[in-house]
Amino acid sequence: MDGIVAGAFYLVWWERAQRPKSANSGWGGREYSGGVARTALLLIAVALAGCAVPSLVTSPGQLQPLVVGTEQHVSLNWQPPASDLPTRVWGYINNQSPYTFYQIRVLVDALGPNDEILDQRLVWSPGALGSWGRNYFEAPMGPAHHYRARIYSWDRLEGDNQRRRPW
Repeated sequence: MDGIVAGAFYLVWWERAQRPKSANSGWGGREYSGGVARTALLLIAVALAGCAVPSLVTSPGQLQPLVVGTEQHVSLNWQPPASDLPTRVWGYINNQSPYTFYQIRVLVDALGPNDEILDQRLVWSPGALGSWGRNYFEAPMGPAHHYRARIYSWDRLEGDNQRRRPW
């Protein structure tokens, strides 16, 4: 997109550079051409519209956790049971390791009777989860037969000086 915008501005500059100088003309002593300005604006509009199109036509599909093996470090407990009304699924992440985790995202799935995914929400668990501690999470969900919560991603502090290590 930067190349298209730069090209549009170059067209305006080039058109102005080709015109003869007049005493009361605008920028740089050259007259401004409306035709080139319309072309430049059209190119800019097309470039900006092209940036928005992929997000309108693509579907990301079902989310899957970015980390695997989280069960060896943490367990998740969540509520509520099945509901026919929109509800809030809430619960706790229990740390069963000596590590500290932060920037924790939880993936909550609304599941049908045959465990098919009806809806998904990605929510943050606020704060850091210290060793042997627990953190709260909450996700607004639609009605479903049952729900599932999993760790989607987190960062882990490691080492003597608590270096950041993404997991």
